[in-house]
Amino acid sequence: MKILDNTKILIAILFLVSIILYALTFNPNVTFTDNGELASAAIKLGISHPTGYPLFTLLGFVWSLLPIMSSKIAQMNFLSSIFVATSSIFLFLTVRVLIANFIYFENVKNSNKKKSNTDRISKKLSLENWQINTISLITSFTYITALTIWEQALFFEVYSLQLLLVNLFFYFILKAYFADALQDNKTHQLNRFWLISTFILGLLLTNHLIAIWLIPSFVWIMLRNSQDKFNFSKLTTKNILTIIIIGTITLFLYAYLPIRSAMLPEINWGWVHRSFDKFLYHLSGKQYQVWMFSDSSVAIDNLGEFFALLPKQFGYIGLFVLIFGLIILVKNKTIFFFILAVLAFNILYAMNYSIFDIETYFVTSYTILMLVLSLGFVWIIQKQPKIIFLGLLIPILNLSINIAHTNKSEDALVKEYTYNLADNVEQNAIIFSSQWDFFVGPFIYLQNVENYRKDIVIFETELVRRTWYPKQFAKTHPEIYNQSKSQFIEYEQILELFESDKPYNRNEIQQHYVNLQKSIIDNYINQRPIYATLETYANNLDIFNNYKVVPFGFALRVLPLNSPEINLSKMKLDLSKLITLKDKYDGELPTALMGLITENLKNVNMYANSTNQRQIGEWAAQQSSYFTPKRK
Repeated sequence: MKILDNTKILIAILFLVSIILYALTFNPNVTFTDNGELASAAIKLGISHPTGYPLFTLLGFVWSLLPIMSSKIAQMNFLSSIFVATSSIFLFLTVRVLIANFIYFENVKNSNKKKSNTDRISKKLSLENWQINTISLITSFTYITALTIWEQALFFEVYSLQLLLVNLFFYFILKAYFADALQDNKTHQLNRFWLISTFILGLLLTNHLIAIWLIPSFVWIMLRNSQDKFNFSKLTTKNILTIIIIGTITLFLYAYLPIRSAMLPEINWGWVHRSFDKFLYHLSGKQYQVWMFSDSSVAIDNLGEFFALLPKQFGYIGLFVLIFGLIILVKNKTIFFFILAVLAFNILYAMNYSIFDIETYFVTSYTILMLVLSLGFVWIIQKQPKIIFLGLLIPILNLSINIAHTNKSEDALVKEYTYNLADNVEQNAIIFSSQWDFFVGPFIYLQNVENYRKDIVIFETELVRRTWYPKQFAKTHPEIYNQSKSQFIEYEQILELFESDKPYNRNEIQQHYVNLQKSIIDNYINQRPIYATLETYANNLDIFNNYKVVPFGFALRVLPLNSPEINLSKMKLDLSKLITLKDKYDGELPTALMGLITENLKNVNMYANSTNQRQIGEWAAQQSSYFTPKRK
């Protein structure tokens, strides 16, 4: 048992196992949705999508300067692996603090008949050091193999840093609470751990504003004492001002957004330096608020998703251990309601947010439940100390259940799709697209960081619905902007009404939106190749109704109406890698991508057959059959 008594060696083993696991399974390529944009913003020291994520961007920038990997996207993705692996260390330490200091109360009979029949006495969990370490290690192994936690270690995204900071927050706030308990609550001063917790909470807010929902649990535990009662003596003017000042200091990191934006970096989402209103618009994520509390059915579906994913966080049998943990947890009302507040506020917020990847918003809840799991192991040790090592079955089950989904070491789906789309368009092409998840987001990285296809101009047909986008487009593509300058200005003026919450005419905005894009096409249809991706064409038929639109690879070629038919033999699709990878990865986005590829190939097939290019039509039909999503 000597090794189990050595906390430092166990922490080293935990980190080594974590980093090896993640190094073997992280994605070395650019992948879906925001990955390419966030990586580009960090590498280029730019401004990413709302809420800006200044801490994440700055840490990513420093990391990108190190000559570690030949591929920058691989290096950035691996940073998330490091964040999550490091977070497991602080979970280990948090569990140690919780179990070693857990206080609960019992009523015992009083032999003195002159007094009450019972006395309320405090007790601590009586576990040896090696037992506490064993529980901490098994809990941490469960954490690193939990599906949603593991996923955050695979690619560059803000939730990996959020996990590190959340675990730091839980560690120091429990240290603060128990430090007060050791002093029998005789001091009204804030110990240093409260100050550190406040600082970390501020850092959490500079990484992702979802951390604002940790504030109620912070206030709750700070105002409780070791007797499981309220202690309002800490609410002195000095203490309140100290917390406000420390928390506010970290928020000054958000000053990075307008300062850097004013320097006009390559990635400059929001142009937040324009005014304080535009800064707040970006900081608050106002454009996403339309998806909050929008539909009760969304809340039900998201809550169902939370519970559906629980077994894959705790290896199924760990759910029983959680129940045992509750038996211990309810003995300390302060810790019980602290954990309950973290869970309740996180879940209530996330369940009412209508986005497809909602599972990432539950990582805080899954993390705090690991503390309940650890108390479940305490209950088991109290009953049957010899079977505690069977707890290793939980992370082993997690590993076996989740490895197929989380092994992204060969995941080149998005990269291959993006290459096939871009390689198939002519030099100096203009592509109208809103295919953010599969093409636009990844292409931002490939073009801005790897200097791939610098000749291509992407006109993002959804981002242009925001006032900052025309300004960024004018900077990056001044020639195209100037050719349609009057249309841009008219559109920007009326769009500003919408963005500023002033009276506006929706139909008028839409008409200017259409006119702007028609103007660009008209100005360049005889000068540069024009393309549109499938969803942009389907959602904006009125933009393309005066042109000939022809399927060509994974895009649609936009031509004058009287143009001759296109020779499809010039297509440059190389689908061999995509065919190899098509069944390796499950999930909503890979399935949607396969469906998109299928639709594009079917369109090529129909056009080829209608223009007597039978051989290519047969080839496209055969290829589309490979990608047709299987019905479950």
